[in-house]
Amino acid sequence: MEPFDNSDLRESLVSKNNKRNPFKQLCIIVSVIVIFAIISIVGITFLVNKDYEKIYYSEILCLYKIDDISNEISILGNEYENINNTIKKIYINETETNYTKTFNFNETGIYQIRYILNYNLIFDNIFKNIKHLEKVEMFTNASIKILSMKSSFEGCSNLNYVSIKGFNTQDLKSISKIFYNTNNIELNFTDFKTNNIEDMSYMFANSETQKLNLNYLDTSGVKNMSHMFSNCRKLISLNISNFKTENVIDMSYMFSECVNLEKLNLQNFDTKNVLNMSYMFNLCFSVKELNLKSFNTEKVTNMTAMFENCYSMKKIDISSFNTKNVKDMSYMFFQCQGLNYLDLSHFKTGNVISMEKMFSFCENLLQLKVSNFDTKNVENMAYMFNFLLNITSLDVSKFNTNKVKTMERMFAINLNLISLDLSNFNTSNVLDMSYMFQQCSSLKYLNLSSFDVSKVTNMVYMFHLCSNLTNLNLSNFKTESIVNITKMFIRCTSLQTLDISNIVTSNVEDLTEMFYMCSSLESLDLEKFDTSKVTKMSGMFGFCSNMTSLNINSFNTSKVMEMDYMFCSMHSINNLNLTKFNTENVHNMKFMFTYDEALTSIDLSSFDTSMVSNYMAMFQGCTGINELDITSFNLSNGENFNQIFDRNNNLTVYVREDAKYIEKFVNAIPDDVTINYIQSLF
Repeated sequence: MEPFDNSDLRESLVSKNNKRNPFKQLCIIVSVIVIFAIISIVGITFLVNKDYEKIYYSEILCLYKIDDISNEISILGNEYENINNTIKKIYINETETNYTKTFNFNETGIYQIRYILNYNLIFDNIFKNIKHLEKVEMFTNASIKILSMKSSFEGCSNLNYVSIKGFNTQDLKSISKIFYNTNNIELNFTDFKTNNIEDMSYMFANSETQKLNLNYLDTSGVKNMSHMFSNCRKLISLNISNFKTENVIDMSYMFSECVNLEKLNLQNFDTKNVLNMSYMFNLCFSVKELNLKSFNTEKVTNMTAMFENCYSMKKIDISSFNTKNVKDMSYMFFQCQGLNYLDLSHFKTGNVISMEKMFSFCENLLQLKVSNFDTKNVENMAYMFNFLLNITSLDVSKFNTNKVKTMERMFAINLNLISLDLSNFNTSNVLDMSYMFQQCSSLKYLNLSSFDVSKVTNMVYMFHLCSNLTNLNLSNFKTESIVNITKMFIRCTSLQTLDISNIVTSNVEDLTEMFYMCSSLESLDLEKFDTSKVTKMSGMFGFCSNMTSLNINSFNTSKVMEMDYMFCSMHSINNLNLTKFNTENVHNMKFMFTYDEALTSIDLSSFDTSMVSNYMAMFQGCTGINELDITSFNLSNGENFNQIFDRNNNLTVYVREDAKYIEKFVNAIPDDVTINYIQSLF
C-alpha cells in the first residue's frame, strides 16, 4: 500500500489561510496600532510630567542677594499680574516652592531662584522694583513666544546682567521701560530679536549706566523712541549708528537730561516720519555740537524745548529743517547759552501757535535772524526774547501779532538792545504785557503808537529799569481792562516826559511804586486817574527827586491801606495838595514824606490816622518845614514812631493833647523838635 500523500491538503490549508476574512485582518492591524499609540502617549506623558524640563523647557534663572531677613522679601514685582499663566514652577536653591511673589528667607546670602515657564509669556512688571535681583538668564529651546515685556526689570537697581535666548519675539511689540531706573547692566541680547518691536519708549530712562552696547538692537520696526535714554545722567558715550529709524513717529525726550553725553552721531537717522521732537535734546548740558543736517522734519508738529538747556552747544546745523507743519516752538532754544549766532531765516512758521521762551536766556547770542518769521497764528510770545544780554538789534518789523494773547517779558532784560521797531504790532488781542520791556536799559527810543491795549489786564513792571528812555508817549493807551499796573515805570531814571493821559484805572487795586525812582520826571498829571478801588500806594512817587509838579487832586483814597514811602525823597516838590485824602483805612505811613526838603508847608487836616500803626521816619528830613500841624492825627494805635521827626531844623509840631500819654511817641521826639500839645475839641 502506498504512503499517504497530504501535499494537496497542505496546499489546500495554506490556500484557505491566505484567503481569510479581510475585515478581521484589518481589525487586527488597527488594534495593534491603537495599542502602540496608547503605550506611546502614556510614555510621553510620563516623561513630560516626570522630567519635562530635560526635553523641552523654558526657564528664568535668577540670582538674588538677600541682606535682610526680618521681613518677607519680594521676589516678583507687586504689579505682576500673570504669575499663574506664565510660571509653572518655582525652585529656590533647587527646592520647589509654592507660587508666590514674596518669600521668607532664613539666612542672608546669595540665592538661586529658577522659574519654569508656560507658553505664550507676558512679562510685564515681572521683576519691577526688585532691589535684591542681581542676575537674570532667560532661556528656552521650545521657541516659546514672548507677548509683552513692559517694565520687566524697571527699578531693579542692583541688576547687573541680563541674558535672553531662544524666545520667539515675532508678536512682541513693546519693551517700554524694560530697563527703566536701573544701573550698570551687561546685556546679552545676541539671540533676542527686536525687529518687530514698535515701542522702545523709556527703555533705558533714568538708568545710571555709563556705557551701553546696542549693536544687537534692531530698531527697524520701532515707532516710539520717546524718553528712550532720558535722564541717563552718567552716560558718557552712545553709539547708535546702527539704528534704523525710518518708522519712528515719536522722538520726544529721546536724549533728554543726558547731562554728561558729549557727542551724538545722528547722521544715519531717518526722521521722515517723525511727528514729535519735543525735548529731544533737552538738558544735554555737555553736547558741544550737533549736526542735524540729515534730519527730515517735514512731518514734525512739535519742537517744544527741542534744544532747551544745551548750555555748552556752540554750533548747531539745522539748515535742513523744514518746519512748515510745526505748531509749537516754545522753549526751543531756551538757555542755549553757548550759541553766538542763529540764522533761522529759512524757518517756515506759518502754523506755529506758541513761541513762548523760544530764545529766552540765550545770553551770548550776538545775532539772531528771525525777520522772515510768519507769526500770523502765534498766540503766545511770552519771554520770547527774554535775557538776550548781548543782542544790540532785533528785526521783528514783519511780525504779525494779530492773534497774540500774551507778550509777558517778551523783550525783558535785553541789556544792550538799542533800537526796536514795533510799529507793525497789532496788540488788540493781547491780555498780558507785564515786564514786556523790563531792564531794556540801553533802549533810548520806543514807538508804541500802534499799540491797542484795550484788552490788556496786566502791565506790572512793563517798563521797569528802562533807564535810558527819555520820552514815552502812551497817549494811545486806553486801558479799560487793566487790573494791575504795579511798578509799571519803576526806575525809569532818564524819563523826562510821560504821557499817560488816557490810561483808565477804574479796576486797579495796587499802585505800589508805579513811578518809583523816575528821578528825571519833572511833572505828572494824574487828574484822570480813578483810584476808587486802590488799596496800596506804597512808594508810588518815591524818589522822584526832580519832580516839581504833581497833580493828584482827584485821588480817591478811601480804600487805601498802605501809604508808606508814597512821597519819599521827592527833593524838588514844594507843593502837595492832599486836602481830599481820606486815610481812614490806612495802616502804614512810614517814610511817607521822608527827605521832601523843598516842602515848606503841608495841609494834613483831612488825615484820619486812627488805624495807623507805623509812623516810622514819616517826616524825617523835611528841613523846609518849620511848623507842622498834625492835630487831626489820632496816634492811639501807633506802635512805631522811631525817627518820625528826625533831622529837621528846629521843627515845631502841633499835636493833640492826648499824645503826651503815648510813651512811644514821646520817647521818639528829638531834642531839637518842639511839641505843642493842643487840647482836642472833640
